[in-house]
Amino acid sequence: MAEITSPKISIIVPVYKVEQYLRRCLDSIASQTFTDWECILIDDGSPDKSGAICDEYAGRDSRFRVIHQENKGVSAARNAGLGAARGEWIGFVDSDDWVEADFIELLYLSACESGADIVGCDALDETEYDSILSKNNILLPNFDLVENLLRNKLHGALYLYLIKRERLKSISFADGMNICEDLLVSIKLFVSKPKIAYISKPLYHYRTSNTNSITRSVFSKEKCLQLVKSMELIKQVLKENQIYDEHISGIILRKKYIKLKILYKSSFSTSMKFYGLYPGLSKHVKVISLSTLFQKILLFCTEIRCIPAVWVCLKFFKFYWKNKKENL
Repeated sequence: MAEITSPKISIIVPVYKVEQYLRRCLDSIASQTFTDWECILIDDGSPDKSGAICDEYAGRDSRFRVIHQENKGVSAARNAGLGAARGEWIGFVDSDDWVEADFIELLYLSACESGADIVGCDALDETEYDSILSKNNILLPNFDLVENLLRNKLHGALYLYLIKRERLKSISFADGMNICEDLLVSIKLFVSKPKIAYISKPLYHYRTSNTNSITRSVFSKEKCLQLVKSMELIKQVLKENQIYDEHISGIILRKKYIKLKILYKSSFSTSMKFYGLYPGLSKHVKVISLSTLFQKILLFCTEIRCIPAVWVCLKFFKFYWKNKKENL
């Protein structure tokens, strides 16, 4: 196949320790019904055979391009992909996930027909036993995208969008951020009020069972610090765009989410380093279920510095959610 010098679409795929999943991901991209694309694979110093698999696909199809670099994290990998991209439109795919055969075609046709800057779609969360529809209703009436990103009512994942490249010219992923990096970029994109289109169809398959994923492993102190830093960077973006005050309630709820995430996802010894984070959140929790009652009690216990009660709450949480088979 002749090399494409200026494709319509650039798909950026960071690759790290995904040897057992990568072929399905790349096969789904190679099988796209829309053919005018390039796929930039960033081998982020992967210690397994992932880099070799990338080279294999590039050897078979020149639309796959490979960048090998030392391990710098997903943000640096995506920035490298953005720097190398030649397409008019940018898409992101995680290397342990896969996409429908008409993923690119439907998003691109919607962009052309609507004149949109960003086109979104739905996803399927692929569990070990089932596929669960994840809606991405970005065009609901009076739906403030930034506020709902802060409130965690809208997924910040960039894999749900095809984005006009010029919209990303002045945007980069924060160096060293390997968690919530998508959310920060999504907020940067949406504060500029781009024209948006939406396809109510699940075109993306998000794998929930990869234990190597940074978002699904136990949070180290470094991950917790990155979550805290993400909140500071988000506040900075809102202030720069002079919309901080109108999103105070969303910021409070985002802080609640971050604190609970750290308490739930890290070891007890690590979580205790952060129990004093964002005091006063318990008064912002509405008790509407057993889960929210538990959240209110847990946050209150951290605020009065009752460490034994925090320990009991966290033990109860793990037991409760294990039996419910749910996650924060």
